[in-house]
Amino acid sequence: MLHAQVIGKDAETMLKEARALRSIDPEIIIKVPVTPQGIKAMKLIHEEGYRITATAILTPQQALMAVKAGAEFLAPYVNRLDNICGDGVAVAAEMAQIIDNYHLDAKVLGASFKNVQQVHQLALAGIHSVTIAPDVFDHLLVHPLTDSGVSGFVSDWETVYGEGTNVLDVL
Repeated sequence: MLHAQVIGKDAETMLKEARALRSIDPEIIIKVPVTPQGIKAMKLIHEEGYRITATAILTPQQALMAVKAGAEFLAPYVNRLDNICGDGVAVAAEMAQIIDNYHLDAKVLGASFKNVQQVHQLALAGIHSVTIAPDVFDHLLVHPLTDSGVSGFVSDWETVYGEGTNVLDVL
């Protein structure tokens, strides 16, 4: 999925930007900030059948308003929330709870992470998806005990079949 941000200051400009972005790729998801003009734009953009990601969300109330205006994805900035109110994970989890409680047709797309622990906590809280930087992605996958285990597999293999061999060599 490709999400692209509109930056206009008024609803009509945001709608025009959404149309222009959509002309480049009909599958693009339009990112719209949760501001009074952004909410108006979401309604207009949604009426044209475009998919929307609401951005710059800092409260569950903003998330609810965005869903009601047509947003399919809600992108709370977890690390920014941590810096402002101290618990971005909890705020994002509340957004997911509201969606689930009221059976709303939307998903929380957690964004702005500084570490793997935030991603892990959101997964436990039932967040639907995340967008993460490459360094956080790498840290999700890398663990020294995994590397140690793989080294053990290779060592055991090479003890039986010879150093530098692999499965293709013995099939």
